[in-house]
Amino acid sequence: MEKWIILSLSLFALAHQTKGIDEALNAATNDVFSAARTSVRRIAVVLSDGKQGSQGSTVDGNIKTATENLRKLGVRVLAVATGPAQSQDTRILRMVTERDEDLVQADDFDALLGKLPGILSCGSCVCTNGDGYIIIDNYETKKNRERDDIRFEFKSALTGTDAGTGKRIIMHIESDYVDQLYVGYTMQTALEYKFDLGSGARLIMGGAVDHNIGNKWEKVHMTRVDRNGRIEVTYVGGDQIATTAESPGSSNRLDIPSSQGYFLGSPPEGINGGLTHLPPNFIGCIRYFSVDEYEPIVNAWVDSPDSSIEIQKGSMRPCTASDELYE
Repeated sequence: MEKWIILSLSLFALAHQTKGIDEALNAATNDVFSAARTSVRRIAVVLSDGKQGSQGSTVDGNIKTATENLRKLGVRVLAVATGPAQSQDTRILRMVTERDEDLVQADDFDALLGKLPGILSCGSCVCTNGDGYIIIDNYETKKNRERDDIRFEFKSALTGTDAGTGKRIIMHIESDYVDQLYVGYTMQTALEYKFDLGSGARLIMGGAVDHNIGNKWEKVHMTRVDRNGRIEVTYVGGDQIATTAESPGSSNRLDIPSSQGYFLGSPPEGINGGLTHLPPNFIGCIRYFSVDEYEPIVNAWVDSPDSSIEIQKGSMRPCTASDELYE
């Protein structure tokens, strides 16, 4: 389940008696998002016609600075231009947003309701042909060491020979130590959940991966508490398969200093960051992906201000309505 903190700055500004967009943004930074949990998606929505009581370079600079301060906290800022089109000052609102698609123009509330769901869900469901990947540096700052809680739904698009024999990566974490974490699957066999806590690797395989039966999403939940790991796969119709295992040795936590997290694949061999020992990149669609409540795909897709994130979007696209159907 997705978890968001969504703040409407128009209502927030009224409550805090602020007069300008920049003041509302600063108040949101100081009073709300600076203390908000980092494990949830944070969104600030500016509802305004864009008109400021005063104009000039100073006001423009204040708005840009206030917006940048929000982004540094991992907040995505959306601007919704309200009222008749002829009365909207989109120049000011465009300064608040980072991308053109984050500026929404709506003549009335019904039009706004029709547009916002697609924008807010950006990155929660993506499809890729196998050339896309995400790399997150210093991943140890986002990963619980004693526990894993990995959740996603996916469907593979592999067919033919590749489907019968191929392995595909969904995520992999490695560091300067031997400790590592891997999630992937072998077609027609099982999902794979492998973790090494420093005293030997344990591979748990569970649930068959269906690929030739229409749009068949599979819901996956992988957990680890200390040395004990578990895979639970839920199929369309509600059938579940669960598999458990314990890692060898006495180590009970994942030590991953200076780590990198790879999601949906890695760059080709010879390209900076490419890992030759990993299986080929994921092909298919994946949604609601989270690791310890952190959403790596969403944060990468919406151009998170986190400079540690690298994403190759060339082959990725948002899921369509037909992609998301259960069949």
